[in-house]
Amino acid sequence: MAAMAFEDNPVSTPIRFEEFELDVSGYELRRAGEAVKLERIPMELLMFMAANPGRLILRSELVDRIWGKNHFLHDESAINTAVRKLRAALADDAEKPRFIETVTGKGYRFKAAIREALSKPGAGALAVPHRTILAILPLENLSEPPRESYLSDGFTEELITCLGGMAPAQLGVIGRTSAMECQRRGLTVREIGRELGADLVLEGSVRRQQQRVRISVRLLQMSDQAQMWAKSYDQDLGDLLAWQCDVAREIVREVTSAASLASMPAPARKRRVQPQAYEFYLKGRHVWNKKTPRAYAEAVSLFQQAIDLDPAYALPYVGLANTWIMMGIHGLAPSGETYPRARAAAGVALELDATLAEAHTALAEVSKGYDWNWVEAEASYREALRLNSNYAVAHQWYANLLSILNRHGEAIAEAEEARRIDPLAPPVAGFVGFTYFRARRYDEAAREAEKAVEMYPALPIVNWFLGQIYVQRRQFDRALEVLSRAAADSHGGAMYLAMLGHAQGRAGDRAAALDALKQLDSLSRDKYVSPLDFSIVHVGLGDADGALAWLERAIDERVMRVTELQTATFDELRDEPRFRELAARAGLMGRCSAPA
Repeated sequence: MAAMAFEDNPVSTPIRFEEFELDVSGYELRRAGEAVKLERIPMELLMFMAANPGRLILRSELVDRIWGKNHFLHDESAINTAVRKLRAALADDAEKPRFIETVTGKGYRFKAAIREALSKPGAGALAVPHRTILAILPLENLSEPPRESYLSDGFTEELITCLGGMAPAQLGVIGRTSAMECQRRGLTVREIGRELGADLVLEGSVRRQQQRVRISVRLLQMSDQAQMWAKSYDQDLGDLLAWQCDVAREIVREVTSAASLASMPAPARKRRVQPQAYEFYLKGRHVWNKKTPRAYAEAVSLFQQAIDLDPAYALPYVGLANTWIMMGIHGLAPSGETYPRARAAAGVALELDATLAEAHTALAEVSKGYDWNWVEAEASYREALRLNSNYAVAHQWYANLLSILNRHGEAIAEAEEARRIDPLAPPVAGFVGFTYFRARRYDEAAREAEKAVEMYPALPIVNWFLGQIYVQRRQFDRALEVLSRAAADSHGGAMYLAMLGHAQGRAGDRAAALDALKQLDSLSRDKYVSPLDFSIVHVGLGDADGALAWLERAIDERVMRVTELQTATFDELRDEPRFRELAARAGLMGRCSAPA
C-alpha cells in the first residue's frame, strides 16, 4: 500500500482530535493551544496515523514511511520506542487507548475521531479544506451626542452571526467575547491577529443621526496589514438587517470562491424591520450579554417589546428562547415555566426563518434539558452546526449533551472547538475544564479551569467549575476559596451557595454546610431555588436520604441540571437503589453507573 506523502499533499489546516491540534505544515503538536514537545520520528508517526484514522497500519508500512523503503531495521525496538514516546506525549494508555490502538502481531490503528472533514482524492492522501479566520472588531461608536454602545455592539454581533453562517466551510469567524476582550486590552490590529490566530480583521465605525445610520467598514489582511476592501453605507435604521446580510456577502466574496458564494442560500432575515423593534432587539441583546438574573428579566421585556412591534421579526424570538433557557440552566425559575416558553419562542423563530442556527440550538437545548430526549437533541444540534459551524454556543451545548451520553472524547472535541471560535471567553474556557471534569480527567480539568479563572477571577461560573474539580482532587482549601468567591461575586446565587455547602460538607465542616442549607431555605422564601441545589448540599453532608428526597423533587420538576447525575458530585449515592430508579426516570440509566 502506498504511503502518504505530506510533501505532495500539503496540509494547510490543522488536524484536530479531542484536545489536540496537529499542525502538519508547521510541524507542531498542540494541546489546548500549548505546544507539546515531540521528537521527529514520533511526530512523523503521528502525522501518518492521523491522516489515516481508523485504518490498520502495518508495522512494515510504518518502516517504509518513516525510515524509507530501502531501510532495514535490525529489530523492531525503534518502532516500539517511537510509539511509546508518542503515547507519552498524548497521555495515552496502551491498555485503554484513546488514540493509538495496538493490533497484536500486525500494527497500529489511530482510533480518535478527527474533527476536520477529511477527503481522500487519492490513495493515502489527506486533503483538509483551508478556512480563512476572520476577527470582527467592535465597531467604534461615533454618534453625536454619544449614545449607549448597544447600537454599535449590536451591529457587530449581528455581523458576526451573519458572516458565521454564510460560508462556514471556507470562513471561520472569531466569537464576540474574544473580539471585545482584544478591544478592552487596547491591542493593535497586528497583536489582535496574533492573539486570535486571525488571517483577516474587519474594523469600522457607526454614526447615528436620528433614524439614519452611517457605517464604515474596512477589511485588513494580517500578513501585511494591507487594506483588502473598504466601504461606507448610509441606511435607515429599519433597513440595517438587510444591510448586514449584504455586507456579509460582500466580505465573503472577497475571501472565498465564487462557487461558495453562489451556493449560499438567501437568508430569510433579509427584510425591512420596524425600526423601533430593531432597536428594542439590540437593547435586549446588550442587556442579555451581562448574564445576570436582573439582566435576563430585563431582556425578556425588551425582546417582547420588539415582538409586539414586529411579530414577523424572527431574532427577538431567538433572544427570548435563549433567555428562558439560561434562566432554566441556572435555576432562576422552575423548568416548567422556562423551557416550554423557550420551545414556543424557538418554534416561532424557525417558522419565520428555518435557517437560524441559533433557533435550532435553542430547540436542542429544550430537548436535552427538559425533555431528556437525547436523540432529538443531537439531531437539532447537528442541524444548527450544519447551518453555522462558527456558532460557539452550539458547540458548547452539544459538548454538554455528549458528556451526558458518556461520549467524552467527542465532548472534549466540541468544547475545544467552541474555545477555538471564542478563545478569550472565560465561560467557554472554564467549560473546557468542566468537560474534562465530567470525563473524570481531573488533572487536565484543573489545568483548563485554572486558566479560565486567571482570565477573569471575578466571574462566578469559572470559579464554580474549578471548585468542583478541586473537591474531587480533595484540595478542599482551594475548593472553599474559589467557591466562596463564586458565592460572593454572584451575590448569594443559589447554585454557587449550594456547591460551597457541598464542599464544606466534604471537607468535614458540618456546621458551615448546615448553614448553607439554612441560607438556601431563606432564599427560597423570596424566590425560586432549585431542589437540586438542596440535594447537592445533602450529598456533601453524607445525608443520602435527604439528598435523594430533594433529587426526586428535582426530577419531578424536570430540573435541567439533573443531567449532571453521572458526575463525581453524586458518587456517594451511586450504590443506592433509589438513586438508580431516579436516574432511570431521567433517561440516565446506564449512564450513571459507578465509575470503573
